[in-house]
Amino acid sequence: RESEERNATIIYATHIFDGLDEWATHLHYLTNEGKCGWQGKVEELDVYQKLKRDNYPAKMLAIADHWLRKELEQARKRRKFERAQGAYAFEADPT
Repeated sequence: RESEERNATIIYATHIFDGLDEWATHLHYLTNEGKCGWQGKVEELDVYQKLKRDNYPAKMLAIADHWLRKELEQARKRRKFERAQGAYAFEADPT
């Protein structure tokens, strides 16, 4: 961990996770709403440690996939209740 030897912080914002499984020491997950979804040391992230114990080949990708799928599911649920809006929300459906 060269950044620790040099007392430096590297911020790596990406959607590409190839080769990052052992690189990061800390993670910060920023949600679609601009809020902190999770932050901390990788060693404190239970799902990462489980994937590591299971020798999962793409741990960071699996974590990102898990977080993003959860956000997609929440967005789908919100859209389900947001269909009718404005003046047309109370009019009869012409179909």
